[in-house]
Amino acid sequence: TWSDHCFHTTWKCLGLLKALQDATHLINHPLVLSVFEDNAGAVTFYDGWALTLKGETHNSPSAVSPYGGIMTKHGGVIRDTLGCGQGAWPIGGSTVMGLGDPFLSWEEVPEGALHPKTILVESIRGTADYTNPMGIPMMFPVYRFHPGYTGKCFALGHSIGLIPAKRAPKGKPEPGDLAILIGGRTGRDGLHGATVSSSSMTSETATVDAAHVQIGHPIEERKFMEAIPVLRDQECLRAITDLGAAGLSSAAGEMGADTGIWINLAWISLKTEGMHPWEIWISESQERMLLCVPTEKLQLAMDILLRYEVPAAIIGKFTNNNRCQVIHDSQISNDPGQLQLHPELSGETVVDLDFSDLRKGCPLPVLELKVPESSQKQASTARLNTDREWTQAVINVLSHLNICDQSSAGTQFDSTVQGITATGPYGGKNARMPNDIWVSTPVRGKPYGAAASIAFNPFYGDVDPVIMARLMIIESMCKLIASGVCPKEIVLCDNFYTPRVNPEIAYVLKNMVHECCELSIRLGAPFISGKDSSSGTFIGSDGSRLDIPPTLAVMAMGRHPDANQMISKPFKQAGNLLCLTGPLSSQLGGSIYLDTLGERGNKLPDPDISTLEKSWKSYFKLAKDKKFVSASALAEGGLIRRIFEMSMGSGLGCHIDLESISSNLNPEWPEGALFGEMLGCILVEIKEKHWPDISGSLPAIKIGRVQSLPQLS
Repeated sequence: TWSDHCFHTTWKCLGLLKALQDATHLINHPLVLSVFEDNAGAVTFYDGWALTLKGETHNSPSAVSPYGGIMTKHGGVIRDTLGCGQGAWPIGGSTVMGLGDPFLSWEEVPEGALHPKTILVESIRGTADYTNPMGIPMMFPVYRFHPGYTGKCFALGHSIGLIPAKRAPKGKPEPGDLAILIGGRTGRDGLHGATVSSSSMTSETATVDAAHVQIGHPIEERKFMEAIPVLRDQECLRAITDLGAAGLSSAAGEMGADTGIWINLAWISLKTEGMHPWEIWISESQERMLLCVPTEKLQLAMDILLRYEVPAAIIGKFTNNNRCQVIHDSQISNDPGQLQLHPELSGETVVDLDFSDLRKGCPLPVLELKVPESSQKQASTARLNTDREWTQAVINVLSHLNICDQSSAGTQFDSTVQGITATGPYGGKNARMPNDIWVSTPVRGKPYGAAASIAFNPFYGDVDPVIMARLMIIESMCKLIASGVCPKEIVLCDNFYTPRVNPEIAYVLKNMVHECCELSIRLGAPFISGKDSSSGTFIGSDGSRLDIPPTLAVMAMGRHPDANQMISKPFKQAGNLLCLTGPLSSQLGGSIYLDTLGERGNKLPDPDISTLEKSWKSYFKLAKDKKFVSASALAEGGLIRRIFEMSMGSGLGCHIDLESISSNLNPEWPEGALFGEMLGCILVEIKEKHWPDISGSLPAIKIGRVQSLPQLS
């Protein structure tokens, strides 16, 4: 319960959790319904519905046993959706992976670490084997490769849910309510998962602590996924939460914190005979949830659970003594009629603590801060002189592992199940073009669009982690804005992953979070949920330390009144103008292009925020007036990637005049024009008659035209 994974000790000692919460509360966004108090955040959608959002990492288990670690990553974040408010219905999920080079030789892999290719292959298999049986559409399959993830990977999953808005606020147990455990049996799998996940990984973790990886069983979870909305609508649930890290000790501890709770561990169904009470209490066996059910609704709740074949057992009662009381007594009955408001502490007493001790008694570490030295050098300014050099540079960028065709993995995950996907991972002609956003129409018979995008770029963390944090917010928001989503109706989910804390890392982390807070407030885009992990370090058998790059993945979520009217990505018609809108940048730091040259650079494409705000505001107005035919926000790979994908999605080609872009850059640099990752810029296709409206409203330059011949020139 007091592990860094559960109690956020690193973040709390640095004041970061409070800072992020304060920023969101200061924004006071009118759409926000629930934030930083539940398993997921919730915002208003349309017609009395709300959307929920959560991102969860499973880094340690996925590095030790990737198949099981990835399965339970998905299972856990789905349960966060089911455990939000009084139970949301999952409508979309993601898998986001940071891995080492899958083509490394074995000699380059640290002793005790799995080969990156093993983690890659097994993670794909784990995602397919869990998400497909769950029947939840895949939003984003994202795989990024960086040498820092060779020792310990980054394994992130998201879940978006739909819930009646009146059921979105977190439920509160009342004294006398019953605690009911549903789902799978409890076993020894996952013991100490929270503590292992809070520590650095070593060369011995895979053998000494392998038991901390849980075993996933999606069909068990699918059954109560169906039952929970029925229980909710029949008003059987006062509150609900999932059993994840620290198992029942965390779930019961959180749910009973405002009242008190009494649990008898002997009433819990076990996978293995002879388990010690402490093992039952902290087991992280998957596919389990804890329900708070009013006594008068018990029979109806049990009937519903039986109908959906969900195993369920009364395991305790909520009290009013503000104590966490846990016993193991097989001699007493769990007949609810015999349970008093304050049951006796009979049999073996496992826990008897005042909740104030659990909440306030955790000692926090004291961390020093130290400004780190920058190790990045200025990028070379070697020019591409011949057509052959330019052609090879384009091929190198487009074939880079981080942005190449990843559909061999992504198409193994069902993205159209439930029949609500308007824009999936791939689209356009032959459904081979990777989309920048995901759009769902989850309310039956209505065109309302729920939209999401993801930004995750580990190369930027090498150059400047603080600016990287700002850019991930900008990139994720810009992708939604390009499609026509209102900039003022976007909320964010953060997932921080940093090396094991030392003074330099603490300094970087603190400034990353403060940068996020400042930009979130300025843009009016609140963080409504997220997760921190401060254990991204692998310690080799020789004591060497391999740190992951400071990492921040940001998911942006927005809404649109009509998904059919959103701006899509593929080119539409030969002869149309292509324009680049927004603040331009000549910096190539952290770019895919520089990585193909074996460099990082020392300056990121950091746009002016004032210009960005004005551009987005004008862009949204023009989008409402249907001035754009197609659009795509720039990201990794720069302009060349976007024109390639938009061409691939349409079967049309385009002609680009690099001089029109480079002449607006300082210095003039055609390589920067084609390969620069100008975050905040949007490539748009327009009809020529709309150019005066575009150029008169926001920063924009003509850069070329769509052509019927399927080639790029």
